[in-house]
Parts: sequence; C-alpha cells; structure tokens
Amino acid sequence: MGDAEVKTSQWRLVEVGRVVLFAQGPFEGKLATIVEIIDHKRVLVDGPASTAEKTVPRHASPLSHLSLTPIVIPKLPRGARNGVVKKVWEATEVEKKFGESAWAKNKDRIAKRRALNDFERFKVMRLRKQVGAPGIGTPKAKWSLEGVLRTMFRDTRPRLQLAHRDENCLLTSLTLRPTTRSRRTSPSSVPPPRRKMFHR
Repeated sequence: MGDAEVKTSQWRLVEVGRVVLFAQGPFEGKLATIVEIIDHKRVLVDGPASTAEKTVPRHASPLSHLSLTPIVIPKLPRGARNGVVKKVWEATEVEKKFGESAWAKNKDRIAKRRALNDFERFKVMRLRKQVGAPGIGTPKAKWSLEGVLRTMFRDTRPRLQLAHRDENCLLTSLTLRPTTRSRRTSPSSVPPPRRKMFHR
C-alpha cells in the first residue's frame, strides 16, 4: 500500500494559546489569549498588552463575545500566570503580527471612516466617483464610454455617433438618429375590422 499523506485542518480551534479579539463587551476591540477552557461556552482569557489602554485583565469570558484570530501562541501551558503569559506574548510579537494582517487594516479603515464628519464623507464620495468614472485613466478606458452610453439608452436603442474626440473632452457631441415609425402604428398597415357573422 502507498503512503497516506495526512494534512492538519486549517480551522481556528478554541485552544489554549489561541489569540482572540473581543467583538463585544467592555473590552471590545482588544486582544487577549485563551489561558484555560472552562466549558463549552466560557474560557479564561488574559491580555498583557504593551500599553495600559489595550490591556485585558484575566477573567472568564463567553465565547460569543470573542472572535478567533489565526494567531496562536505555541506551547503555552494551561492556566499559566500573568507573568508567563506576558513573557511569551512579547516573544511571539502578537500585536505586531495582528497589526500587519488584513483584518487589522480593515478594522482601522472602518474606524477612520466612522470618525469622518459630513463634509469629509462628501469629499470621499466625490473622489470615489472621479476615480471610478468611465473615461478616466488609460486610453482603453476612454473607449468604454461609448458602451456606457449604449447601456443608458438601451430601451430606445438609438444609434450613437461620436462626432469628435478631444484630449480634454471625451465626448463633445452626441447625436441620436430618430427612430423609424413602426409598421404596426401606420394607418395603411392597420387591418379592417372583422364583420360579425350571424348564423341562422
């Protein structure tokens, strides 16, 4: 028989040494690590951060308040004291690893957007429209403006004619040819009314 290759699962398990992020509660947005598993709903966490503002004291927390991160402190003993957890926390560089992750960057971006006032949000909206508008950027994107105009007038199906193109003005004139009259609406094509047939 051939050799079987066994791969470990990539699931984020609730285990001792797993770094968690508080999603709700009084310590929302702070990091901690699981020190002991109490039962299937509660764990004992401890978060010895570098600053006092980010420190999470040792306490029992429900799993519903926590979000599991992909960071794990290896070989952390069960029920380790605060001094041991702090020493391993600094050696593993937990805060630096989480700060470089996409999760933390997205979290900071959301916090910045929430801190904006109405005028700053309006400026962000205008900038996003300018960057995402068709016809801005490469010459290939400029030619996509014709397709956007076709989509806008899809119901009437006009024939677009780009009369002139300039570097400063992408579309200087737009002419719509009148559509031909339908045969159904012309008087010559309307059939005469049917006569009622009376049976004796």
